[in-house]
Amino acid sequence: MTSLAMPAGTDMSENMQPTIIAVNTIGLVLAIAAVGLRVAARKIAGAPLWWDDWLVVLALVVGVVYYFMNVAWFVPHGLGKHIWAQADLAEAIWAFRIGLFIQELNYTTIIAIVKYSILAFYWRIFSVPSIRLPIQILVGIVTCWAIALWLVTIFQCTPVQGFWDLTIESNCTVNVTSFFFGNSIPNIFTDVALMVLPVPYIWRLQLVRAQKIALISIFTLGTFIVVISATRLAYVLHLDLVSVDITWHFNNTEIWTTLEAYVAIICACLPSLKPIASLVFKSAFASRKATSNSNLNGSTQRSGTWANIKNSLNAEKKMPGDDENRLFKRLPGNEDATVRVRAMASVSERSNGASDSDVELGDMSRVQIRRDFDVQWDKA
Repeated sequence: MTSLAMPAGTDMSENMQPTIIAVNTIGLVLAIAAVGLRVAARKIAGAPLWWDDWLVVLALVVGVVYYFMNVAWFVPHGLGKHIWAQADLAEAIWAFRIGLFIQELNYTTIIAIVKYSILAFYWRIFSVPSIRLPIQILVGIVTCWAIALWLVTIFQCTPVQGFWDLTIESNCTVNVTSFFFGNSIPNIFTDVALMVLPVPYIWRLQLVRAQKIALISIFTLGTFIVVISATRLAYVLHLDLVSVDITWHFNNTEIWTTLEAYVAIICACLPSLKPIASLVFKSAFASRKATSNSNLNGSTQRSGTWANIKNSLNAEKKMPGDDENRLFKRLPGNEDATVRVRAMASVSERSNGASDSDVELGDMSRVQIRRDFDVQWDKA
């Protein structure tokens, strides 16, 4: 630990605590809303909650603990301000280090559970056997990553309390900055793997291209997590944990770590919210459907081909004059035999999820003809 003296030129009016509180509060509220909507979507669909749902609920519970540690522990003990704003520097350093110890465990737990939830979601919605093995491999990687982080966090100092209690003799062999860097790389790798895994299976679905692209876009919202994780890593690499002014230098790392935790929960819920989206936009879809049908009817009336077919409905057409060489002769009074032609057309709507206005036209080439006549045989 370096000198506790305040460097010259330190601006003691600097304060990031409002930003830290705002980021944590908004993140938690949005995460709660996302999980709540996910549960509601399952109820609307008439489906019971499954492992993927319960896991994301558990991640949210840990997220609540994470929130109160930041807002009710870190901030009151100086996070967001220069450490010299605290009356007791030793207590401020102790409070920061014990808070960091707990939050490292909470962060790892949230991220691991969210990844489990996403993998369980893939297991539930994709029935193809070929996706099972990749899911199991990723579960193993995430489990090893989480266990390694928990163990390193807990036992980075001997005795354990030596990490936060600097008054006792301890042996701390783990470089915290290197530790943050080491856990970020596998984390980003698994984020990318989770994002890419469902893409080939979605592309093979019997859906129109636009629908496939829309689904892939939803599943690749994890891109936000990758960007946030990479940004967090950039701040970690420049983090000065040796400086006594740790409550100020840790600000950006804490903010981006918080964003990663809550955005992970939110993104894990988004692919499950289709029933909610369908319910909310039902009226808009219905309006669009009505407009599409109206346009179709207008086109039918204006088209010459459609008009000719319409004009032929129930129309009577004259048959050609008699041919004396015919085997059959028309009876007197029936010189103008008639034939009723009925053009059949059908328009049926089909909804396969790609669009509410997809239209399938019936076979317009079929014409049914009915001809009624009497036959009289002449005696030879």
